[in-house]
Amino acid sequence: MNTSIPPIPESQKSQKDDFGLVILRWESLRVFFNLFLVLVCLVFTAAVVPSNFSDPEFWIFLFLGAVLTNLLFLVGPALDGYLTWYGVWTAPLAILMFAAGTVLTTYLAVSWIGRY
Repeated sequence: MNTSIPPIPESQKSQKDDFGLVILRWESLRVFFNLFLVLVCLVFTAAVVPSNFSDPEFWIFLFLGAVLTNLLFLVGPALDGYLTWYGVWTAPLAILMFAAGTVLTTYLAVSWIGRY
């Protein structure tokens, strides 16, 4: 019984390379995404509910929210990777996905902090 992994066909190697570039592109966007959300969350908390800064549970809440948003961030590169794989990818579409995800995440973060 042959259990070796077959080699990747030449036609798929470029697709694999393209997917790797998608991941690298999104990982560089993740830095901006996280810095932006940290800034928004801190400014919003300072402006609306500054008493939260002294609440240890609030910091746990923020940490868990950061973990969740970074897990959900993976939707962007996964979708972008599939679109690249199927030849549908365009730069404006990737920018639109990133912007929409960032706006939605910012809205959710601000509304959750406001309700905390």
